[in-house]
Amino acid sequence: MFFNKSKQDSQCAFQDGQQKIAHLQADIWRLSREIRTLYETLNETQGICTVLMDRLASDSNVTRPKPR
Repeated sequence: MFFNKSKQDSQCAFQDGQQKIAHLQADIWRLSREIRTLYETLNETQGICTVLMDRLASDSNVTRPKPR
């Protein structure tokens, strides 16, 4: 009886662990998509800023700041 209870407990713990791993994998996938989207948005924003700075520099005597 004790052996069966212990075996059931370990099977439940194993299944719980598998579920937690599956949830973590889903979270990692979701976060990686969000990071990719943020990176793409950052690149687009950087491109827009570059265009605006170039226009500003061509419209006046303002010099464009050097990239860091």
